[in-house]
Amino acid sequence: MAKKKTASLTRKLTESEQDLLSQLERGYQLETDSLGANPVLRRLKDGEVIRPLSARTPAQSRPWRSEG
Repeated sequence: MAKKKTASLTRKLTESEQDLLSQLERGYQLETDSLGANPVLRRLKDGEVIRPLSARTPAQSRPWRSEG
């Protein structure tokens, strides 16, 4: 039953939301500055940082890209 509910929920998410959710499932943590701006994803095991596409170049297609 839980899998059906999850599958139904992910169909309602935008592509950006689905990508963010998949990054969180891979061990990344969403962080922002004290005002809630400048979001980044940080992998806890090694500190790798991923910034949103809006903070990088508009030519890239995925919303979150690795710094490395």
